[in-house]
Amino acid sequence: FAESGAGTATAANTDALVTAAGMSAADQLKKDNAASQTWTLPTTATTATVKFWIQTSSDTATPAAAITVTPTWSGTFGTASVTPVTSTTGTVYTTDALGNISVTVTNDAPVAGASLALVLTGGAAFGAATQTTTLTWATPAAASISLSDPLSGVYVKTGSTNVTTITVKDQFGGNVAN
Repeated sequence: FAESGAGTATAANTDALVTAAGMSAADQLKKDNAASQTWTLPTTATTATVKFWIQTSSDTATPAAAITVTPTWSGTFGTASVTPVTSTTGTVYTTDALGNISVTVTNDAPVAGASLALVLTGGAAFGAATQTTTLTWATPAAASISLSDPLSGVYVKTGSTNVTTITVKDQFGGNVAN
């Protein structure tokens, strides 16, 4: 039972998952029970889907809840290049039988440092609380280096010519060329 005026769901128990091409595997995992979540997307990602699980304080789904999603983009972006566009009123979504809503985000020309905050509100569902999910774009850059070939424990003749393969990956787990 929710307290009178407190709503049927708890903003801090909202789970969220962002999927977009090029994201690191670790960043494509569902994040549980937080009133604030942040994800980093590569500047090669022009489309992302944000799925929310609206739940009670005991992590039970809240079906048929009216949730307003208010987007705010950082910086100046052309309204023809991004959806949803910055809004002060937001869009109302109704959760499905599993307490889920999904928001599709497009950014046709992502730049490093650009971000989008999606603020979820819903007086009947959350009371006065909010949940904020932030997507930030970053330029892929070399972040790790590893020896791929030869593997450790291989010995070569002194003075011989040998080939070594090194793998460089960016912060998203993608290979970096050259």
